Amino acid sequence: ISTGLTIFQQIDQQTYAPLMQFFFQDATQEHIQISYGIMGGNAHKLSTIITSFGAALAITSVPVMSDLMAKRRLKDVSYQFEQAIQLLMFIMIPAIIGMFVVSGRFYTFFYGYDEFGFYVTKVYAVASLLMGLYMVLGNILQAIDLRRLGIYALLAGLALKLVTQPLFIRIIGESGILFSTIAGLGLTSYFMFSAMYKNVGFSIKFLTRRVLLITILSVIMGIGAAAVNALLSFVVSDSSRLQSLISLMIVGVAGVAI
Repeated sequence: ISTGLTIFQQIDQQTYAPLMQFFFQDATQEHIQISYGIMGGNAHKLSTIITSFGAALAITSVPVMSDLMAKRRLKDVSYQFEQAIQLLMFIMIPAIIGMFVVSGRFYTFFYGYDEFGFYVTKVYAVASLLMGLYMVLGNILQAIDLRRLGIYALLAGLALKLVTQPLFIRIIGESGILFSTIAGLGLTSYFMFSAMYKNVGFSIKFLTRRVLLITILSVIMGIGAAAVNALLSFVVSDSSRLQSLISLMIVGVAGVAI
């Protein structure tokens, strides 16, 4: 289960160039290499900043859950599971919305101005939520001895990824590999949640309310941050790394304040 995200990346590495050449015969090798470098390298690295941080904090409850499961204290395992998911969402959702709002300046600061990079960073902002969720759910299932169900869930997600990869590339273009990853990780996460619900149990209604509340507050923050970012665009250049850093700091402070 721990190598699941790596397998998703391996599928992209092996299939992206052949599929692009098959569907878009006018695409040059240079264009294919650059576009994949932006998606699989630059934007992916930016997304791992928030994914790793959020997942690392949420996973801290995994050893406790393992101990509780060994004692068959299912109610306590369920409580720890709900806390872990809430903590993940509390960190990830505001970070993802913030990354979506300032994707252009975020990408420019690290890699320079590139419009395709801006767009891909926004898509990765959405994908990073599922990546973080997969990391947390996968570790939890392994800790409470539901590894086999986790592997089945991963295989289902990989199968969907393989099936939808050509379709999304044909319809969307270069970024199709990201949307197929979102589809695959979404299905895997659904089956992992289902495995937890059937074998341990947790309150879907409670988690839904909490996640909805976090999302509402985060959207309000995102609207405010977007307004500040829009105002800064009148006086700050999108193509300057230094000015992008200054803008990020100002928008970040505004978002935290909200």
